[in-house]
Amino acid sequence: RETEDKTLPEYELTWVPEGYEVVMDEGSPHMRCMLYQKGDDTSEGFVFDYSIANDNSKLVVYSLEGEQEVEKIDVWGTQGDLYLSSGPDDSYLLVWFDETNSVVFTINTYLEPDDILRIANGVRIVE
Repeated sequence: RETEDKTLPEYELTWVPEGYEVVMDEGSPHMRCMLYQKGDDTSEGFVFDYSIANDNSKLVVYSLEGEQEVEKIDVWGTQGDLYLSSGPDDSYLLVWFDETNSVVFTINTYLEPDDILRIANGVRIVE
């Protein structure tokens, strides 16, 4: 099925690190992007986004420091890819899929991997 035929469910984060709040929330019928930040410090934040993935979707991960190491991790009982920071200018990037709803998720942040995984495992569909 093509992207136009799919409906993007609304997801929420059930856990974020203490002090973090949404400072930007933008979306369209096929994607949503939310920026969480701790106070006014833009270096203390993370981006959570998700979008409809069709059969032709491709994900490209770009690193300022060159090739990144990828760790396979369990998110929701499915495999996700955690792109590890390879230098001081690189953040971590977690990518995983909700195959049932054809949705791809990412979390991009400088937070520690344990916090990233806790955020990801707390993603839920809004009923």
